[in-house]
Amino acid sequence: MSRFYQILIPIMIAMVTVAAGVQYYLYQEQSAARERPPAPPFTLTSSKGPVSLQQLQGKAVVLYFGYASCPDICPIDLGIVGGALKQLNTEEHDKVQALFITLDPARDNLRRLGEYAAFFHPRLGTLRGTEEQIASVARSYGVIYEKTYTGDDPSVYWVSHSANFFLINPEGQLVATLPRETTPSELSTRIRSVIN
Repeated sequence: MSRFYQILIPIMIAMVTVAAGVQYYLYQEQSAARERPPAPPFTLTSSKGPVSLQQLQGKAVVLYFGYASCPDICPIDLGIVGGALKQLNTEEHDKVQALFITLDPARDNLRRLGEYAAFFHPRLGTLRGTEEQIASVARSYGVIYEKTYTGDDPSVYWVSHSANFFLINPEGQLVATLPRETTPSELSTRIRSVIN
């Protein structure tokens, strides 16, 4: 065998191996996309009226469940959402809707929620509903929460809750449940991965 073929054959084998690997990766990605579950549907109330997940199809949606009186977790986590939104450009903003859903509808009216969310980012929307509606939506996303009373006054309590970011792609599929340790850069990268 000539030296030319001694060099050419390993190169061709390497190229075929890489091409096969790329094809396999693309097949796995497409299979995963087909198997993603639809995000649980919901219809809740915003300051502009009812909002359903179905209405938001065509946009990526980031959901976070919490409450405006939260002393520690929610401010940090909404800061992450706000930080991620700040990293997106104007065109990308039009393809994303971030929503803060209150777990404390008894105290969080729409005005309070709007003022609170605006502190983190002007494009962060807010949703509320009845106690029953909120419980149903939270359960469908696996969000756990519970009121803890600190005394005899029923208006004084805090809400212990799980904390995750839920990323829904423009096709309405739940593509990721991200932990609260996610950084703004990681979240904006995940958002871009579903809108671009």
